[in-house]
Amino acid sequence: MKKAHIYAIPAIGAALIAVLAQISIPIGPVPFTLQNFAIGLIATVFDLGKLFSLLESISYWVPLVFLSLLVEELVSMF
Repeated sequence: MKKAHIYAIPAIGAALIAVLAQISIPIGPVPFTLQNFAIGLIATVFDLGKLFSLLESISYWVPLVFLSLLVEELVSMF
């Protein structure tokens, strides 16, 4: 596998999760987002192993955690 694929495939997976997470289906009191579908789709289509799936999920969640911590800190300052 080329070195570019090692970096591109998790980035594509994280982008797919980010896009599909914005689409929600209102079923009952709690809406269902397509983020769950994206995780399953990535694991099935890319099928490159556990490491790539882990990298895709981490590259999606880590920036969100840091952003939420930053916003919380900024709100507490005011």
